[in-house]
Amino acid sequence: MIEKYLLPCPQCKATHEIQPSQAGSTLVCDCGEHLELPTIRQIRQLEPISAATVSEQPEWSARKGTILAGICLALLSATPGVYWVATWPNQPTRDVPRSIEQATQLIGEMPVDRSWLYWYNEIDIRGLAYSLSSEEVEYQQLAERRTMFCYASFAGAAVGLMIALGGAFMGPTTQ
Repeated sequence: MIEKYLLPCPQCKATHEIQPSQAGSTLVCDCGEHLELPTIRQIRQLEPISAATVSEQPEWSARKGTILAGICLALLSATPGVYWVATWPNQPTRDVPRSIEQATQLIGEMPVDRSWLYWYNEIDIRGLAYSLSSEEVEYQQLAERRTMFCYASFAGAAVGLMIALGGAFMGPTTQ
């Protein structure tokens, strides 16, 4: 515990809390009087402040706790979302023409026997609006799930930031 003593102002009789480490310095009273602080020995002869009269502020207030809780919630909530976005898988590719022009160009580059088989399987049976492959269906399902979890993760982070901001604007608490 830090030793504190009461130094009276000779002009207005107000008392000021001082510590022995302030010996030899100057203190300005509210009345404007400049008080020269005495030596350490003389300070220790002044009236000490007992531990019961010292009103120390607690180190942690509700305000600081609210800010810390909000920041922790924001960080913990955002972490999975950032991970899921960073590790998003690549979409599977498929060389299927989207138009008649693309199909004609692709068929023109193939040997005759292969182009007839391609035309029969891809264009004649399926049409240009083809169905998705199993990899594409799996990717779409994974993307939908990850998108939902990312939204939930970032929503939790937003709530945490709002709690932290609420704590920052919280007024002083009385005890």
